[in-house]
Amino acid sequence: MRKCICIHNFDDMFIKGQEYHYEQGRRFVCVVPNLNDHEARGFTYANFIAFFKPSNVLDRDESVELTTMVKIEDDGYLLLQKKTKGNYKGYVFPGGHVEPRESIVECAIRETKEETGLDIINPILCGVKQFQTKTGRYLVFLFSAITYGGELKDSPEGKMAWFSRKEIDRLDTVDDFNEILEVFDDRRISEYIAN
Repeated sequence: MRKCICIHNFDDMFIKGQEYHYEQGRRFVCVVPNLNDHEARGFTYANFIAFFKPSNVLDRDESVELTTMVKIEDDGYLLLQKKTKGNYKGYVFPGGHVEPRESIVECAIRETKEETGLDIINPILCGVKQFQTKTGRYLVFLFSAITYGGELKDSPEGKMAWFSRKEIDRLDTVDDFNEILEVFDDRRISEYIAN
C-alpha cells in the first residue's frame, strides 16, 4: 500500500521521479510505499531522509566550522599571538570562530579587536586554510590588514607581540605557520589543505 504524505516547514526537499530537489518555503508531497496509517501520521523529515537516502543531495551536506585568521603587517613587522591553550600551541596570527548570523568579515574584525585591542579597517581576503574533522570540515578564512587603529593589548587567548620576518624564523610557531604565511604572501596560492 502506498501513502501520500504532506511534509511542511523545512527546506522543502521533495522527490520527483528519481530526482531529489530542494525548494525554499514550499510544501511537498512524497509517496512512501508500505506504510500503515499510524506510520504515515508519524512520518517526519528525519524518516524521509532515512527512508529515501538521497545521496545525490545529502552527500553534499556536511558540518562546517567557520573561523578567521588575520595577518596585520606594519613596516615589515607581523603581529603574532602566542597561543598556549588547546592543541594549537605556538605563535600564530590572531583569529577565531564565526558566530551565528555574523559575516566572515565581521568575524575577522571582531576577533582581531577581542584578541589584540586593534580595530582593523578593510581586511582583504587572501585565501583559505581547510582540513577535515571527524564530523565535517574546518575552514579558516585568511585575511590581511595593513590599516588599523587602537591600542595593542593581550587577551586570555594569548600574548601579542610584533616580530620581523627574520625574528619569526627563530620563534616556536604553530606547526603549519609557514604554509599559512605562504597563502597570505603569495597571490598565486589561495588555499592550504592541512592534514
